[in-house]
This record gives sequence, structure tokens and C-alpha cells, in this order.
Amino acid sequence: MSTKQYTIGRGEECQIHLQDHTQRVSRRHATLKVNGRGKMFIADHSSNGTFVNGVKIASNVDYPVKRGDTVSFSNAVELDWTLVPKQRSKLLIGSLIAIVLIAAGIFLFYLLSSKCTPEQERELTLPADSLNAPGVAALRYESYNNFN
Repeated sequence: MSTKQYTIGRGEECQIHLQDHTQRVSRRHATLKVNGRGKMFIADHSSNGTFVNGVKIASNVDYPVKRGDTVSFSNAVELDWTLVPKQRSKLLIGSLIAIVLIAAGIFLFYLLSSKCTPEQERELTLPADSLNAPGVAALRYESYNNFN
């Protein structure tokens, strides 16, 4: 599974750029990782620390976070979750595709197995006496002789 990684800090090169006039937030303060299932982890790379819900996390260790957690950098700037791109889970997309395919299959099954109208049935049915017509009888006789 692919993991997306976002750098967070006051440096212009960061994907999530923080405005900090106190300059307590590092230029490259933390990294947010989002795996293919949408699970998120933050790692601190600063000297002044990263806090999740008021608790200082260890440096250079992935710490699980979720949208709505209060993430603070140097207790100076909070993470604005709207700056973090939302990931679409591949599992969700795969499930939606499977549902569409199953629905299409059910529709085709009912479409192909539906009964003919009486008019369509008459068009497809040969009259019983047509099997005894002279041309049909000759064809049956020829076919029988060719196999013997």
C-alpha cells in the first residue's frame, strides 16, 4: 500500500505551511504520513515539540492521529485539518466498483431471462404441421441416408 507523506512547518518548501510569527515552529517541524487505508501518523522533528490532544509526543516516532485531534506545534500553532488532503480509501473504491458490477449482472440476468410476449412466442414457434411438409420430409430422409 502506498503511503503519502506531508512535511509540516514554517518553511516554504513544506506541503503544509504554517504561519508562525513567534518562530518557535521549526522550518521542517513534523511529518504527517497517511497510509492507503487512511490511517494517519505524525512524527515530530523539532526542538520545541509536537503535541497531540495536549500530550507531547516523542521525537522521530510515528504517533497515530485522526482528523479532529488537536495537533499543536511548539504549543504555538495548531494544525488546520482542512490543509490535509483527504484520502479516498482504495477499499471503498473497490467496493463501489464491485456493487456496480453486481447490479449490472443482476440487471442483465433478468433482462435475458425475461419471458417473451405471446406475439414473440408465435414468431419463434413453428406450426406442428410444418414438420410434415414435403421439403422437410425430404430433408429428413436425405440426412438419415447420409449417416447410414
